Amino acid sequence: MLLDLFTVGLAGLLFVRSAIAQSEETIHAAVILTRHGEQTPIILEADSILTPLGAQQLYSAGSYFRNRYVNPTSSNQPGAITGIDTYVIDNDQIVTFALSDEPIATSAIAFLQGLYPPTNQSSSSLILEDENVLANGTVSLGPLGGYQYPQIQTFGPLDPNVIWMAGSANCPEAELSASEYFTTAESETSQLVNAQFYSNIINETLGNASSPDKGTYINAYAIYDYVLYQQSHNRTLKLSSADVNHLRALAGQEQWGINGNLSASGRTKGDRIRAIAGQTLAAKVLSLLTSNIRNQGIYYKMNLMFSYLDPFVAFAALAELQDQNTDFMGIPNFGSSMVFELFSIGNNTAIANYPSTDNLKVRFYFRNGTDQDMVSFALFDRPKSQSDMSWHDFVSAMQGFYLNDLGQWCDTCQSQNYYCELFSADFNNGTSGIEGGDGGMTHQIAGVIGASVTIGVFLLLIAAAMLFGGVRFHRVTKRKSELGGFKGSEKLASDADLTSGKAAEPVAGASVTKGHERVGSWELREQAGQRKLAEENIGSLRRSESLRDDDDELRVNPFSDPVKVREHV
Repeated sequence: MLLDLFTVGLAGLLFVRSAIAQSEETIHAAVILTRHGEQTPIILEADSILTPLGAQQLYSAGSYFRNRYVNPTSSNQPGAITGIDTYVIDNDQIVTFALSDEPIATSAIAFLQGLYPPTNQSSSSLILEDENVLANGTVSLGPLGGYQYPQIQTFGPLDPNVIWMAGSANCPEAELSASEYFTTAESETSQLVNAQFYSNIINETLGNASSPDKGTYINAYAIYDYVLYQQSHNRTLKLSSADVNHLRALAGQEQWGINGNLSASGRTKGDRIRAIAGQTLAAKVLSLLTSNIRNQGIYYKMNLMFSYLDPFVAFAALAELQDQNTDFMGIPNFGSSMVFELFSIGNNTAIANYPSTDNLKVRFYFRNGTDQDMVSFALFDRPKSQSDMSWHDFVSAMQGFYLNDLGQWCDTCQSQNYYCELFSADFNNGTSGIEGGDGGMTHQIAGVIGASVTIGVFLLLIAAAMLFGGVRFHRVTKRKSELGGFKGSEKLASDADLTSGKAAEPVAGASVTKGHERVGSWELREQAGQRKLAEENIGSLRRSESLRDDDDELRVNPFSDPVKVREHV
């Protein structure tokens, strides 16, 4: 009896101490990586889109993080991120990045609807800003009951910034290495042992919607994705829960082999090429938290990123999270989130009291899906009791594997994206920009400088002619075409409106992708042994003309601050 009383008393004391510790924490920033919501099946020919259920999942996720970081509803939780606006979104405080693929970009929108709902729903009283009140005293709310408009930066396959959320996309070396997984003993055994199982699944679910050769372990994730969709939308589906769980386990094994195998290398031994999506993610996470510190907590309070499952699996492997929970080797549920929380102990809510880096800590959370609470885990094989890390330890550990340089990514991936030409040592018929005859200057940069000088001289001549020769320029007004359209007066009746193009096709021999997500392919097995031939083909794919925009150079470093909406460049 005495022992029971002692146990109860000790538990109560620990609870009180925990509650006091949480109440003393000041949260300065959070980086949240969220997986998209349910999408239409990727195994079908049509492009995937976010389903209404998927939108609800991400709206729920946004609401959850609103209750956690914006407007806490529980006294057992630490306070909100210090200084964050409770009811009206401030796009200087919230930074949002998403891939441009439809399921990802729309997931970001749904999430933010939950994070900052319309102003007439975010509080029991009407929230009014100065701009809501007109000169005559009437109140003007935005459409849809004060719907709020977040700024979302989306990155497509031709944007250098895409690598921070999809480091394995358009990375030929990663795709080649992933294809080699399907020649391993694990993969070939799984293909043999589960051949009949997959055949039965295909006959039961896909029928004539897919060719029989897709029904193999090589398409483990794509098949699981389809069955999961059918489980939610098809009342006639007769698969048992045991079959669905087996499909999930096989899909997780396949994705771990593709994205989480740290022993596999690309062109450089030890580059952990299959986990490159986790390496680039780590760089971006670190840069965003660093930006909050640099700005004394004024900006980058909540940093949101939306992507596919690849960076989840890759980062989990790099951070050795699977040793704490084997679920990290599986498929994260739709709407799952990885959270990196920057905090300090004590009341440091005032800007003047922003703590030094010696007093900052980082805590990692994972929320698997939208129907669970987030759970803290210790990173980098630390004891479970050490889930809180000092800022300096966190930085040191992340720098141990992160990839924070676009040129390094281009070299590691042997990527042929246009922006990689600037970092290619053998660009322009094999002449190195470092060893070339321009004194260490690449031909592209020399060309830009030469063109700039020419334009400058030309402008000086024009100015002299206007000043001394009386030359003047006048605007000539043309009659505007009535055809209208996207191209204005230049559009003809026969012109088609501009449409956005699809993502680039994968390099031959690489795994088939849907958007930026690597899902395996029935074509990979026969091509997995052709690395040498593929490398030769890659080397011959040099483009003859650079498409680089001058301002791209400012946007490729994850540690540079994005331009604020009120700034000018």
